[in-house]
Amino acid sequence: MFKKGIMDKESNIINLLDKIQAYLDKEKYDEAEIICNEILSKKGLIVENKVIVYAHLIRINEMYENHNKVIEYSMLMLEATSSDDCCVKDDYNFYCIPFNSMGLAYQNLGRYDKAIECFKEIIKINIRHKGSIQEIDDESPFYSIGHNYGILSGAKNISQKDKLKYLKKAEEYFIMCLNIDAKYVPAMLELGVIYSMLNDKRENDLYNNAFKVLFQEEEIKLPKEKILYKYCRINRHTIEALKRNKLFMNKAKNFNDPFDCLIYRGDHYKNNIVFRNMMDSIKISCFSKDKKSILMWSHYANSHQGICIGYDMDIDYIRKNNLYISKIVYGETESKYDNMLKKIFYQKNKIWKYEKEYRIISLKKQGDYIIAPLIKEIVFGLNCKENDIKKIKKAVKSEKKIKFYKIVDDIDNLSNIKIENI
Repeated sequence: MFKKGIMDKESNIINLLDKIQAYLDKEKYDEAEIICNEILSKKGLIVENKVIVYAHLIRINEMYENHNKVIEYSMLMLEATSSDDCCVKDDYNFYCIPFNSMGLAYQNLGRYDKAIECFKEIIKINIRHKGSIQEIDDESPFYSIGHNYGILSGAKNISQKDKLKYLKKAEEYFIMCLNIDAKYVPAMLELGVIYSMLNDKRENDLYNNAFKVLFQEEEIKLPKEKILYKYCRINRHTIEALKRNKLFMNKAKNFNDPFDCLIYRGDHYKNNIVFRNMMDSIKISCFSKDKKSILMWSHYANSHQGICIGYDMDIDYIRKNNLYISKIVYGETESKYDNMLKKIFYQKNKIWKYEKEYRIISLKKQGDYIIAPLIKEIVFGLNCKENDIKKIKKAVKSEKKIKFYKIVDDIDNLSNIKIENI
């Protein structure tokens, strides 16, 4: 929209605007900013080209997260656009862009009431020019307003009356959002959290619907053998779970890797009650394709004193229990996931690639256990005690078809794990 300028008294203005765009395309923001200021310093600059330069300066300062400057240039762009001699004053896009940028800047500065005002202006502009808003995207004012009301509801020292008011306002705008696009996942998730805080039973339905939308076009892909392995210590919790045919589901904040599900680490999310509540409602269980990983036997199975359980992870089990499964993608450059949730739950640093990990997600709010898949085999660690082997076999004695194996010494091949039937 802002690449071409309008012919100015100064014949080189168009060339300078083209230079700005070229620098922006190459992410050379300092150079682009210098030319922007050079253009603004020229006398007799027509207002339309001022609008274009202010738009570029907004983008540059957004990249540098200079929020106060974004607000300053957004206000200057609005002022220039609305002037009587501006030929683009009737194009609503030239108003929506600065209001959206200003709203996001206020949001990042923690001035949520001002952010809401800006996003409400976008709604007014759309209704005035188009009669309504027909589609939803990440810059939807309905979603942005609901999001900011959600944040306001979690402010410190807020009265219960104001908290309820903000929650109901958030609900109102997320519903507006979903009335336009019933499959807009961010609104589903945040409305689910709002319902959680309002003790509304519709919360879990929204989470499930959101995950169904995310996974509906994706074929469930499991290893050819369909067996996924879980490394465990042997303790009373493990034995009790085996007796009851249960599978433990963990919360992301309890993972051993502090960078896993990184949404917990950033200040924006730590201070955002909406995302905290959402994450606390989601539980995860981790598996591997590999039962012979030396590192995993050491890390997760108590230095070979534990076990590795092989589960028959078939598609019927996943669907019947309303679970979601996918394999982990390692390293940012390899990521095939283009939405926030999959990046959070199914992407890890490439140093963990040896784990060959799959994850299942459950949205069951009550309890930390779900029905386990069928157990196909159990491998006992090299240092597993005979008494512990007896306890595990006794715990699963009702399952007649389970195969039992044990890791044994193999002096001739120390780089591989050798497994024998027992």
